[in-house]
Amino acid sequence: GMACQSLQEHSKASTHYLRALELNPNLTAALSNLALLRSNSGLGMEAVKLFEKANSLDPQNSLLAGNLADAFCDIAEHQKAAQYYRLALELDPTNLRAHSNYLLATNYSHTINPEECGHLSTAFSKSCGEIKRSIPPYRHKKLRVAYVSGDFRRHSVAYFIEGILHFHDRSKFDIYCYSDVRREDEITRRLRDFDLTWRPIFGLDDTQVKEQILSDEIDILIDLAAHTGMRMKLFSLRCAPQQITYLGYPNTSGLQNMDYRIVDTVSDLCTDDMSYSEKLLRLSRCFLAFCPPLDSPDVAPSPCLKNGYITFGSFNNLNKFNRDVIRLWCRILKEVDNSRLLIKSKQFNDPLVIEKVAGIFVKRGIARERVEFLSYADCLDEHLLLYNRLDIALDTIPYNGTTTSCEALHMGVPVITLEGDNHVGRVTMDILKSIGLHTLVAVDKKQYVSIAQSLSQDFIFLNELRNKIRPMMHNSLLCNSKELCNQLERQYSSLC
Repeated sequence: GMACQSLQEHSKASTHYLRALELNPNLTAALSNLALLRSNSGLGMEAVKLFEKANSLDPQNSLLAGNLADAFCDIAEHQKAAQYYRLALELDPTNLRAHSNYLLATNYSHTINPEECGHLSTAFSKSCGEIKRSIPPYRHKKLRVAYVSGDFRRHSVAYFIEGILHFHDRSKFDIYCYSDVRREDEITRRLRDFDLTWRPIFGLDDTQVKEQILSDEIDILIDLAAHTGMRMKLFSLRCAPQQITYLGYPNTSGLQNMDYRIVDTVSDLCTDDMSYSEKLLRLSRCFLAFCPPLDSPDVAPSPCLKNGYITFGSFNNLNKFNRDVIRLWCRILKEVDNSRLLIKSKQFNDPLVIEKVAGIFVKRGIARERVEFLSYADCLDEHLLLYNRLDIALDTIPYNGTTTSCEALHMGVPVITLEGDNHVGRVTMDILKSIGLHTLVAVDKKQYVSIAQSLSQDFIFLNELRNKIRPMMHNSLLCNSKELCNQLERQYSSLC
């Protein structure tokens, strides 16, 4: 089973794990590995049950407790997830994966304030055994800038890093990519063809990678994942004179050796930087630039023109669908007669998860038939075409969409968001303001509902807006990777 799983032959792996469990129903490795397969397939409730059994058989196992926490987080059971993350860290304070995933999970909750997140991040630094250290600056004629990521592939991060890698000025910068990608794809191959030095690091331990980075004499090392990846230990070791975190994670890394975090004047309100272990490098424009997918489907007319009713929707991951979000969406569905809600997430491959979420809507007075659930799309084109079924996209709170917001706008769908008080809750606002759609940003929940009502009243206006959004977006700073790269290069140069 493990051999098949390593080869991505998931169906065969499942068959062997099930046979192993027939032979020994209490084999924790088979239970855990089968649960991971089920989770990756969007079968979250089954994954939880399998992890619960494994955990009950080996209750002192920190890895199993962490896996169970991940499974609860996947189905938006955030309180239970927090309970098992804490247990995992009590059993083994050096379980860095559980610690990182716990930090990521705190961003989905309204109950964790920025100061508390900062405290948890600082605790992560201690778990790493991190010691504050420095490396003398190198003296290269051209700055050596390196990006570290496991997401140089078909992944959200690729939408935002591709333009930067393409537009770097090679007369002033030597660009390196340390790729932690397990399985390369067409996106990986496209990035590798840029004029840069490509270093595959998957399967190497952090000490080996550090030796390579030191050998390359990298001036500025940039993390693109933080707690969404598995290389925080690498940055805790200090591999370059300047280390920066950017893009992949919407909060502080907590590391003493992470010097800077790239943000902008809209995305982050904090002026004293007390909540961050890093100094903030603030750009004067949106901190990211979106590269629209090549050969995207055309923008279709607003479906309300044909349907006669408004379809709201969100394609964010289920773990962003907390009870506050659902409560807010129910208010909109009640205010806009005959409207529908279409929500898409990997976890809706599981009928049990669908019924669980549908039940929350029903308890709040929304008829079951008014909410439609979608899971996987077979390919990117199919995924993008599904936006043609939406009239209006609803952003999640407190953790906004980023890629989903950009995809919706690229397909002409207006996105309504709520202005938050920290980075996770301000990204979609940043995106909308960058393309001139300030009117879709609400200052409170009442206005969020009001904007949805207002847009729903005029189908003709909604369709006209839909036809304008893609050109507005593509001609804005949000899609100007070259200008963003110029700003980043000026920031990099100022550090060395």
